[in-house]
Amino acid sequence: MAFDGAKSTKRIFRMVVRWIINIVIVLILVKAFSFSFDFMYNVFSSGAKNPSDTKVLTVTVKDDSSTSDVCAALEDAGVINNKYAFVVKLWLDKASIKPGVYEVSPSYGAKKLVSIITGNGDPDATATKSSK
Repeated sequence: MAFDGAKSTKRIFRMVVRWIINIVIVLILVKAFSFSFDFMYNVFSSGAKNPSDTKVLTVTVKDDSSTSDVCAALEDAGVINNKYAFVVKLWLDKASIKPGVYEVSPSYGAKKLVSIITGNGDPDATATKSSK
């Protein structure tokens, strides 16, 4: 039996390409599951972004502010991790954001933030409603 170099090379090349494709698929799946877990953790977690950070930030919610705008402002201020996860959390809680000026902190948990910006108030944090 003669050794056919071209057929063997093609066979090895196909095998290597299949392995590379399988590895890429596995990496994509791992990344997708990791992203999904992080997103769901942010939606259903009630923990604070940074419990040791006690600085208080002022967030102004205007009458025409959308939920995503408010969540983006909270994310930019460093109060929440993911604005999209917080939007989903508000949607699941059937909460609506009320206009006003609120003092929030990265040490506040998600439940506390939701109760503050929905106007339900929180005894541990100060929230002042604007008079419009």
